[in-house]
Amino acid sequence: MNPLPNPDRYPLLNFILSQLNPNSHPPLPPETSIYLTSKYPHLNNPKLLTSLIQALPHQVTQTHFLIDSLGPRPDSYTVSIARSKIAQIHATASSSPDVEVYKAVVRLEEMHEEYGTKLREAEEMLDRVYGSVVGELEDVDGDVVKILREAKSGVVVERIELVERQLRFLPEDFGKLHGLLVLNLCRNELKFDLMVEEMLELLEIWGCV
Repeated sequence: MNPLPNPDRYPLLNFILSQLNPNSHPPLPPETSIYLTSKYPHLNNPKLLTSLIQALPHQVTQTHFLIDSLGPRPDSYTVSIARSKIAQIHATASSSPDVEVYKAVVRLEEMHEEYGTKLREAEEMLDRVYGSVVGELEDVDGDVVKILREAKSGVVVERIELVERQLRFLPEDFGKLHGLLVLNLCRNELKFDLMVEEMLELLEIWGCV
């Protein structure tokens, strides 16, 4: 068994691990990356990425390094033989110098099983964190929603006033607004993703961002 999490079964976990340590975790296969960005389109949001990294259980990385040091997972036949031998030794109340070897094989199999459980739990937890944070990000000011809705309907908006709205972010769609010249974002709590930052460079920004 490869100790690295299977990218097809744990795509979100693999993505986070690759962000933490790209030297130990290779990039995702192209088809997995496409699936990941389709299911989780906000992964490049800085706040979201930070939340996912912080939520990753330390036990996952610790167990990974332990499993990696112990070697590959024994095949099912070897495990079955080891368990059978242990049962025979116990049934006959005899002793064998090989019993510790058999026990080591079974224990290694159990550790891989536990590791697999931790991976599944971590993937599910990261999925929940993603949904929770995206829900917060999408809970935006009503005027922001209205502006974006009008823009999608073809209305050209040249000036936007969003002062003291306690905004923590601007949706990615702000980077797609055409015709916007002036944007007043004074006294908000904003963090911008790359798309919005590039858009803002072309505008006259009023107040403190």
